[in-house]
Amino acid sequence: MIQAKAFRWSHPASKWLSAFVSPLAMSLFMTIQNVVTVHDRMPNTYYYSFGYSFVIGFLIILTVSLFLILPLSFLADGIVQWIINQIRNFGIWTGVITSMLIYILVCGIGGQLVGMTFRSLYLFPQAALAALIFWLFQTGFSVVIYLQRKEYKL
Repeated sequence: MIQAKAFRWSHPASKWLSAFVSPLAMSLFMTIQNVVTVHDRMPNTYYYSFGYSFVIGFLIILTVSLFLILPLSFLADGIVQWIINQIRNFGIWTGVITSMLIYILVCGIGGQLVGMTFRSLYLFPQAALAALIFWLFQTGFSVVIYLQRKEYKL
């Protein structure tokens, strides 16, 4: 059984890569979900193009990812490492679940606080979903980096 201490949860390269890839995936999903096909368009009504909607959504989500989720992920990683150091028999799956829950809570609460600043009452689900997507990409990239370094013994 792999111990949680043996696996480095977040490699710095995976953090920065997921900070750019997760907004790309979220923006692509939202743009595809909200695009209006040519057959469904009403006459004399202006619609934004796919590219315009994608770029604007990407830039907004990228800003949130770089200035909110990325700094809060460092805090979440510190909390996860503290919890792992406090509990001795911490398996890999318990560490994964703990890491995921800490990311959702920390980034969700941070998103809620930012939302309250801008007078939006309830942004916890959106921030928690963005943090979960960020965490999934970060963990995936960290696993790939870990396996490559283990294979090439770097």
